[in-house]
Amino acid sequence: MSSLSRQAAIAEPVQRTVNGRVRYVSCLRFAERQSDGSYHEPRERAVLFVDGRLDRMIPNGTEECAGVAYAAFSELEKLTR
Repeated sequence: MSSLSRQAAIAEPVQRTVNGRVRYVSCLRFAERQSDGSYHEPRERAVLFVDGRLDRMIPNGTEECAGVAYAAFSELEKLTR
């Protein structure tokens, strides 16, 4: 089986104001595998946490993830279906 994503990277959580509220945000960047086996260009997703729990994921996290430092996230690249 091939992996679900490529070029996966993750950023340490940082505090950001999202919709007027301070939240911890961790950012993911990866290229998703499509049904035909090709991969999209990598996109950023912002993962928001409230009181230490995952609240939601923002599919286009460009604004929330501006300026974060990414590190390789090989565990995500190893996931398969």
